Parts: sequence; structure tokens; C-alpha cells
Amino acid sequence: MAKMSFRVTESDGDGGGGGERKALPAGEYLASIIDSEIKANKKGTGSYLKLTWCISGGEHDGRFVWDNITHEHTNPVAVEIGRKKLVRLARVLGVTEWEDTMELHNSFCRIKVDKRVDPTYGEGNDVVGYSVSRGSAPAEPAAPVSNNFNDDDIPF
Repeated sequence: MAKMSFRVTESDGDGGGGGERKALPAGEYLASIIDSEIKANKKGTGSYLKLTWCISGGEHDGRFVWDNITHEHTNPVAVEIGRKKLVRLARVLGVTEWEDTMELHNSFCRIKVDKRVDPTYGEGNDVVGYSVSRGSAPAEPAAPVSNNFNDDDIPF
């Protein structure tokens, strides 16, 4: 729970005007993984890794794209397709082993995005590829400063 004060006034109207966000145009975007979770698929036949990507730079800076990669499934072909996609992502990110998907967070690469139109949900995007971001990612954090603290004066 978070403490938050809020009040709607007459000048706020009905809160409309934000409108729907349209799907991103197909193309390549510099992006970082900001969230990840394993989710069960709708039919209950498997699970997938859901990645949330945040676009960095350009006119779509700050926009989100979601990427679903099959993790487990009753269909072995679906599992193989998901594994190949995950292997490609891992190699591009330079992280070929992990225990928790949080280890992928804040990793940058270029994502290839296609635009799709779903009869039920309308326009959306699919992440269909990954490539190395050629020097476009933010600088690496500075190395930790060594602590040259002299503990000879501590009495215990």
C-alpha cells in the first residue's frame, strides 16, 4: 500500500483524452528489458517468459513492447521455437546462463519489431529478432572504488 493524496475536480472532466496508444511502426529499436515473469498460457498447455522492453531514444522513447517466449509446452515444436529465440537473445545480451530472469533486466540490445493486427485485440507488436546494439547502450556503471580503510585503530 502506498500513501497517496488525490482529488478529482470538475475541470478534470471524465479523464479522457489520453487515447489509445497505437502499435509501434515495424522496425528496429534500441531497448532494455525492464520486467520479466513466467506466465501460464491461456489454454493451460504450457508457460512462457514475458519480457517487457522499454524503447530507448528516438520518437518512441519510453514506449513499452512485450515479448512472449515459449518456455514449456505440450507441443515440442513450440518449445524448440521458444528455445531458439531465447538462445538468440542470450547470445546477443552476452548472458548465456542465469538463475533468475531478473539478471536480464537493464540489458540493452536492438529489438526487431513487427506490427500485427488481431481481429479481437486490434493493432499490436511482436518482437521477432534481436541484435547487438553497436555502441548505443548507456555507459557501463563505474567500477567500485576500493576501500583503503585502515582498521588498525579499531579497538576490537
